[in-house]
Amino acid sequence: VRRGRPTINKVWGEDKAILLGDYLLAKSEELVADTQNLRVIKLLAQTVMTISSGELNQAFSAFNLKQTRQQYLQRISGKTACLLSLATESGAILSQAPEKSVEALKGYGYNLGIAFQVVDDILDFIGTEEEMGKPIGSDLAQGTLTLPAILLLERYPEDNPVRRLFQNEDRQRNIELAMELVRNSSITQECYAVASDYCARACHNLSLLPDNASRRSLIKLADYVVKRRK
Repeated sequence: VRRGRPTINKVWGEDKAILLGDYLLAKSEELVADTQNLRVIKLLAQTVMTISSGELNQAFSAFNLKQTRQQYLQRISGKTACLLSLATESGAILSQAPEKSVEALKGYGYNLGIAFQVVDDILDFIGTEEEMGKPIGSDLAQGTLTLPAILLLERYPEDNPVRRLFQNEDRQRNIELAMELVRNSSITQECYAVASDYCARACHNLSLLPDNASRRSLIKLADYVVKRRK
């Protein structure tokens, strides 16, 4: 379930979902090619390669307890962060903005992407299925260590539900225990502090841009990313 609706994979099956994904990727490449801007075309190709590498990295590190905060940040920088920076950098390039503005908007998108993913990972522990539109605890169920889980392992290195879960012990019960421990500790606040820091970095990137409605909208977007519940 995504956004409260069954996924294509669930409705039509994995093979058709992959083909639809291929079609949408090809369509996006066609639209980018229509710009006839080689820099943006190359940027899209590089981003697709980076995201693919990031997804492979996540898949190969599943159920691996030996992951650090830095490795987590590197992983999400190769997924959500590079995707958002593609959007902001490409928009600046296509609008023929000065190079300093292009770099500023690239940095904005990158930092906003990190913040967005950190909040998404927090909500997987403290949100509800109704708010998120998807099952909560899904990262742990798939063996993906996110920032809340990493902090939980740091706080309880031995007797830890995440450790027991990754050792295939009473999966659902340990997912519930991990979520409860995160909710009843300062881990949530620590993770939100990380997200807020990256949002502040994103807004700082905008300081080079003129103070107008567009810039203020981007600042409001950064504020929403931290406060969102879905």
